[in-house]
Amino acid sequence: MSEIRASTRAYLAAPAIVTAAVTIATLLRSETPDLRDGLLAVAFCGLQVLAVSFPIELGAQQKLSLHTSVIFAAVLLFDPGIAVLIAGVGSLIGQVLRRQPGSQILFNTCQTALQAGLAG
Repeated sequence: MSEIRASTRAYLAAPAIVTAAVTIATLLRSETPDLRDGLLAVAFCGLQVLAVSFPIELGAQQKLSLHTSVIFAAVLLFDPGIAVLIAGVGSLIGQVLRRQPGSQILFNTCQTALQAGLAG
């Protein structure tokens, strides 16, 4: 990240700080999941990785990504803190597997986790 300007670093650091605060706040209010819910959360995280890694090609310039559907289902099924973790970790792993640049991975992961946190 040394080649990125200071203003861009601040632009990337702000969502990361907000995401960390939202994640900690929602996890503090969440209940510890039991084994069944934990396994279901891991499965949803895997679905999130697949949805981010393999968008559906609709045309030359269009892609359909189903990761918002996975986030919506996770928000309905889990406590907000668990939904934030599912969205954030799944998005992070999916972006890394797609070999995106580091700054884009950070921003997209924060955006996805905040989306789940605010929806929850």
